Amino acid sequence: MRYLFLVLALPLLLSSCNLGLMRHRLDPALDRFAHEYLNTLRSAKLFDCQRMSGEQLASEGSRPILSAYYNFLSTIKMDSLELISSSDSTIVHKKGEVVNIRKLLYEARTNQGFLLYEVGLSTYDNGIFAETIRITSSSISLKNTNAFHWSGKPFLFYAFLALMALVFLFVLFTAAAILRSDLGNKWLWMLGNWLGLFGLSLNWTTGEWGFQAFFVQLASVGFHTELPYGAVSLVISLPVFSLWFWIAKRKAEFDREVMQ
Repeated sequence: MRYLFLVLALPLLLSSCNLGLMRHRLDPALDRFAHEYLNTLRSAKLFDCQRMSGEQLASEGSRPILSAYYNFLSTIKMDSLELISSSDSTIVHKKGEVVNIRKLLYEARTNQGFLLYEVGLSTYDNGIFAETIRITSSSISLKNTNAFHWSGKPFLFYAFLALMALVFLFVLFTAAAILRSDLGNKWLWMLGNWLGLFGLSLNWTTGEWGFQAFFVQLASVGFHTELPYGAVSLVISLPVFSLWFWIAKRKAEFDREVMQ
């Protein structure tokens, strides 16, 4: 019974931790600053925008950049901003200082389509500053583009989904086999069974593939997205310990047959 509890409790515990790590909780102060920065730019208060800009944006000569964005914004009418994604990144200042920033990507409907507003914010003791800014127009909604659609995908996408399902079922089947096996240290086998190593990812929106050599995945399958409306990436890992269990189990059975 205690092993059955481990089978059920361990994945739930790890998945809760995993979701907590994946969820980028946006500081309301950063959201307010991003809105204030754009409103200041739309009001042609370029001096105030420069004052709100960090070293990275200022070093690139923010005045011409901000002027070009103001000229663009003055030609459109836009609705309120909607947050698409929030992600962490780093930049390197000219002095060689590495700065952590939070990139916020917003979308707004305009009279000409959609506006995409991305701003990278750094936080210091003396306040929040805009380190990077990018404003572009689009004829389609990025929110709708990033949505998880089943139809219209290449065959390889569905094959990847099928492989994810097979790997997950293999992990579940191995968990049941561990409970019935005669091998010692079942809790260690069970722990390893729920962890997959390495990571092969597929971006469901763009079709981009990725590989991570140093990666641990719960149940060997999962997904990642930059909340709230970022693109979805599917991830599959190699169930190394699950495969190892079956090798160890077969070796133990072979040894017993030899002894008999």
